[in-house]
Amino acid sequence: MKHIFILLLALTGLGAYAQTESPEQALAKMEDQRLKAIINKDSVALSALYDDKYTGVLTSGRAVNKAGVMKFQMTNNPLVQITIEDVKANIYNNVGITTGRQVNRSKSGTTLGQSKFVRVYLKTGNSWKIVHSQGTLITEEQM
Repeated sequence: MKHIFILLLALTGLGAYAQTESPEQALAKMEDQRLKAIINKDSVALSALYDDKYTGVLTSGRAVNKAGVMKFQMTNNPLVQITIEDVKANIYNNVGITTGRQVNRSKSGTTLGQSKFVRVYLKTGNSWKIVHSQGTLITEEQM
C-alpha cells in the first residue's frame, strides 16, 4: 500500500510538471492580456505589464515612456477592432522578446491598417515586465 501511495504521488507530480507553461507561453499569454486590457480600457491591468522605466517607439515614430504609452493605449478608437496575429516569443536568460502583427479592422471586418511589433520583456524575480517596444506600420504594398 505504501508503494502505491508513493507511485501515485510521483505520477501526480509529473502531471503537474507537464502542465507548467513555458516562458514562451507565458509571454504569449501576456500579449493576450495586454490586448484585452487595451480593448477593455483597463489601465490598472495594462500598467502592471509595463516596467516603470519603459521606453518605446510608436508606429508614428514618436518616442514614449510608460506614461506616454499608457495614454496612447487608453485612447484607442472603440469603432476599431484590434487583433494580434503571428505572435512568437523567444527567451534569452532573463530577457524575452515577442514579435507579431497587429491588425486593425472596422466593425464590418475591413482591414484598416496593420503593424509589426517587437516587445522586449525583462524577468525580475518571478515576473516579466515590458521594458521596450517598437511598432512599424505595414504599408498597403507590404500587406
